[in-house]
Amino acid sequence: MKVSLTYPTPIWSDNFPNINNDELSDVILEEQKSGKGMTLHELDGWRTASQDMFEDDKFKLLLSQVEERLKDICSQLEINPKYELGKGSGWAYITTKGGWHPPHCHPDGYLSCVYYIDVPEDSNSHLVFDDPRHQKSMLAEQDTYANTNALNHSRIPINPKTGDFYVFPSWLNHFVTPSMSDEKRIMITLNYPLVEK
Repeated sequence: MKVSLTYPTPIWSDNFPNINNDELSDVILEEQKSGKGMTLHELDGWRTASQDMFEDDKFKLLLSQVEERLKDICSQLEINPKYELGKGSGWAYITTKGGWHPPHCHPDGYLSCVYYIDVPEDSNSHLVFDDPRHQKSMLAEQDTYANTNALNHSRIPINPKTGDFYVFPSWLNHFVTPSMSDEKRIMITLNYPLVEK
């Protein structure tokens, strides 16, 4: 029988092999060392406090590649031409061992992005997306399905690597499981609103 995915929830992914992640890491670590930003004690992490860091020329190539992908995504979504993505806002995060992030969404955006600048191989930390259809939890018993696939899953765990890039609807609930590595994990998140031209 023919199957139709009536309410698909898109998660786009890519990898940016030509980005100098060591250079970006240095900028972010220097920002942390300078005493700027916010220490997130309960999450075993640190976050930049402003957008200023993204004005650094070292981020230009990354941001241009992000915007190129977002343009393609808007084309796929067939957004009304009178709208466009507005100026993005974002932060860099540094997570230490045990660092995690609780379930949340991004209410100030239309599309949200995450780019992994440095992921230790032994991090074993997952970016997890929850099915937004809460009624589906009635069938969420562990042994209901022999294997999970696009038709039956209710939670998508992604094991990101250095250079990985993901885009998802800002309303999609997600969380990050604790890092198991003694090394720092460095990533940035970006949110883009939909605005009238």
